[in-house]
Amino acid sequence: VAYRPPLRALLAAHHALDALGQLAHDLPIATSPRVEALRYALLDFASALEPVAASSSLRELAETAPGETPLATLEVAVQTLAQLVVGARRRIGEAPDFERPTSAPAIRLVDLYLERALRDAPADLEESLHSAAISLRDELPAGLAEVAILALSRLPTLPLDAPRAARLSFTPASPKEIPLPAWIPPSKTIGGFFITRPIGMGAAGSVFVARRSDARHDPTAEQFALKTPDYSGAAARTLSEDEFLSIFRQEAGALLALPEHENIARFVTFDAGARPKPILVMELVEGPNVERLLEAGDLDMKRALDLLHGIACGLEAMHRVGVAHLDVKPSNVIARDPDGIHGPLPPDAPVLVDFGLAGRHLRPGCGTASYGAPEVWGHDYGKGGAPTAADAYAFGCLAFELLTGRTLFEEANDLATITAHLQHDGLPLAVNQLTSDPRTAGVAELIRRAIRRSSDDRVDMGALRRAIERLRPQLEPLDWPIRVVA
Repeated sequence: VAYRPPLRALLAAHHALDALGQLAHDLPIATSPRVEALRYALLDFASALEPVAASSSLRELAETAPGETPLATLEVAVQTLAQLVVGARRRIGEAPDFERPTSAPAIRLVDLYLERALRDAPADLEESLHSAAISLRDELPAGLAEVAILALSRLPTLPLDAPRAARLSFTPASPKEIPLPAWIPPSKTIGGFFITRPIGMGAAGSVFVARRSDARHDPTAEQFALKTPDYSGAAARTLSEDEFLSIFRQEAGALLALPEHENIARFVTFDAGARPKPILVMELVEGPNVERLLEAGDLDMKRALDLLHGIACGLEAMHRVGVAHLDVKPSNVIARDPDGIHGPLPPDAPVLVDFGLAGRHLRPGCGTASYGAPEVWGHDYGKGGAPTAADAYAFGCLAFELLTGRTLFEEANDLATITAHLQHDGLPLAVNQLTSDPRTAGVAELIRRAIRRSSDDRVDMGALRRAIERLRPQLEPLDWPIRVVA
């Protein structure tokens, strides 16, 4: 580690943390849970580095409460960032060569050596910092690693004790509440529901947390997930804006047929005449979505199989009444919060959410690139099969991701990703590699039967659910994720 004189290091850290906070604020607002997770991880990282970068003595970095030190806070922030990086690398097929990130434990070791130094016990602080620098550079993006190393590099130059210098925080404030879109009425009321905050804005619509308007001032009132359609570039490939909105109004009525099911968010209402946009209102399911679980690596094989089985059960129940979800992907499945209020519903059960595209008919162009069947992009190799076949295809892509930690189809841009969906017939290279191991050959067959190019050749969700049940005994003992060579 290249150590700097204290003043120079402090000024350098000041500018580095300013830039880090500005990066967090410059990320697009509410585009996806993944972007928001990154934003807050960056801000927590900057906030945790500040007391390390600006301390006047090692004593300032000592225990502030039982088990709490500035370096312990930094350890948690580094762990979160490292998990996000691991998730990103898995999605692009760059599986890390370690089981768990080591950068956070390396920060813990620095904290331990610092504590020994304060007790006048032998401690090689510089060696622990050198080890931490190696781990940080291996596991974090280069710029972020160097900011952390810059802040930590001051420690060997600090006295054991010194007067605390008064200072203003140079860590940027947390982001203000995500602003509502300009088209939301000043009253924040649409179709009898009061909008409290946005959840996210995707390719096909915006989702908000809402309460009934007569309970707008009651913070304990039930909250709902309210979605409005947004005309996107993907939809524009095949539909005019008027056609897109007309189809949304026509098809959302099919949700009246949704069954009561533990793996399906409860339908509340659909108002095609709401102004300025039609609304679709569903139960607000609290808990992390599957995308977040994948990012954090917070899975084992049993839990991954439980999630897949629950998703299959929910889709099968929808398909029995002729309704397809049509946007099956990790961010549209939530693991119900075990601390939430479920009534008789089991905690941690996967719940299908976001039914803005659901219906009895396929809308070409309305989907997500990494999970869209060929017919979604206007290339139906079958005889115009049921829209439920598009769900089976998306489920196959999701099954690969939940079991391997890698996105099956994710190229440099949407066009390249869509092209990848059109160039295989059930055995793209990554799936074919699963056939080389007898323990995972059954997974390859399950996915192959789900993602055939022709919708006529795909199996239904009942068959996929039964396949998961049949494969569970041989898959559950395996380590998660299943390794696939890029």
